Amino acid sequence: MAGEEVTGVDFLKSQNSRLHHTDAYNIKNLVVRRGQAFQIQLSFSRDLKSSDKLALRFGIGK
Repeated sequence: MAGEEVTGVDFLKSQNSRLHHTDAYNIKNLVVRRGQAFQIQLSFSRDLKSSDKLALRFGIGK
């Protein structure tokens, strides 16, 4: 994806927090439980094609 960029990231906090039973936590960031699936929604500057390559990198902590 040369030249394209991510224009939005939605962590679907309400949905994920409910499914992970963390919705009662009074915290701004999303909290999910290890070993359970979660969903995020990414928006890009253009539609993706089947020939595009997409890589995601997740980090934990600082």
